[in-house]
Amino acid sequence: MTKKLEDVQDKRAEAGVITTLIKNPSMISHSEFLQPRHFYDTGNQAIYWAISELSKKGVKEIDMFNLSQMIASTKSTQARLSDSGGDEHIRKLIQDAGYTARTNVEEYKDLAKTVSSLGFRRKLYESVRGYEQQCLDLSKPLNQLNSDIITDLSEIGNAYVGNNEFKLYGEKVDQILETIESRRNADGTYGIPVKWDKLKQYISYVSGDLYLIMARYKKGKSLLLAEEQVEKAQMGLKTVLFDTELDDELVTLRLLSIVSGIPIDDIKAGKIGEHNAQKYQDAIHFLKNAPFHREYSHAWDEYSIQQRFELTKHKLGNIDFFIFDYIKDLNKKNASASELSSYLGNFTDYLKNGIAGRYGIPVLSAVQLNRSDEIANSDIIARYATAGMVWREKTFEEIQADGVECGNHALEVNFNRNGGKTQEGDYLDFYVEQDPPKMNLRVHEARQHEAQMPENFKKD
Repeated sequence: MTKKLEDVQDKRAEAGVITTLIKNPSMISHSEFLQPRHFYDTGNQAIYWAISELSKKGVKEIDMFNLSQMIASTKSTQARLSDSGGDEHIRKLIQDAGYTARTNVEEYKDLAKTVSSLGFRRKLYESVRGYEQQCLDLSKPLNQLNSDIITDLSEIGNAYVGNNEFKLYGEKVDQILETIESRRNADGTYGIPVKWDKLKQYISYVSGDLYLIMARYKKGKSLLLAEEQVEKAQMGLKTVLFDTELDDELVTLRLLSIVSGIPIDDIKAGKIGEHNAQKYQDAIHFLKNAPFHREYSHAWDEYSIQQRFELTKHKLGNIDFFIFDYIKDLNKKNASASELSSYLGNFTDYLKNGIAGRYGIPVLSAVQLNRSDEIANSDIIARYATAGMVWREKTFEEIQADGVECGNHALEVNFNRNGGKTQEGDYLDFYVEQDPPKMNLRVHEARQHEAQMPENFKKD
């Protein structure tokens, strides 16, 4: 027999939840995931909302008077109760509470989960019916249709599916300590380690945080990000990079060179050679099978990032590490300085909270420095980042002082909320291959120079 929407409910479960809370409103702490909209009966929606509000105010006894008063405080809840019989609906539940209320916490939680799961089914059914009409609207772009449906389904799942309950901090400590221990690495670092050994003393990637590489125009930001993506994928982490700079062809050449060690000009010319043939085939195999995804667009915005992120998550699984290359004033060429500042700040906030915070993963990005070695257009970007690393070419004088074996590039940990930073005037040493056929394709950690103690630290 075909079921109707009104069949997807459980009157006993709804009544059991409400009557349990009438007898013991503190039980609501075991069903924090349950919302008024999860109930089918509109009167139960109004009563559950009222009990929730009374509980927040510290009311420990629920009766006809305080329930009616709270429901009458808003027109919408008053209308819901009226649609379900008005005060008579409340009286019946109070009368029934003596034999329908649960005293066992687990029984109550089971009833609450039943109400929530049935609410999810009804909401999903209604949404699917709405999708039918959207599919028939031929004026709606396919990408937007796809994105709207995926986003809507994700939001429905977050709102209806869950069994989290409220816990005091002390009750969560053991679980928090387990999480901390799981993120502790054998070498003493914490979180997802950075690729570079010397940088591990300062930085590790922690879930929910945003990390920035800051460099001048065309000085290798994208190379560092690509190196990190390859290394994270080699660790088995599901890694995603959204690119504003390089299309698929250029990126594939760069990645093949990074993974195989073969100069990019040799790959472009097909001059692989027998001694590199296996390395080249292994690199191709890696690109095909590694747990990573990268995608290019010249016009990323919050909407398109969210859409493609959800699609990637659907195919790849839960993502462990996200890279965005890079934060800049996309499609804002005619904007004023204040508009640019606001845009860049909001976009960075989205990466920090909309991606890192929402999905519980680290986010690595980059930003361009201006001629004064300051963050171009907006210093508000730095406010949202956990750590910022300045990447630059060494000066001729620095190369002479350090020695050529200490490389031709420097990286400074400019700020770091979760750890240390390099001393003013000091840096970590790197070598970037500068021969034209290999330009900007490989980064190596160089021998580290002996740091000079700042004058104000020297003893007499």
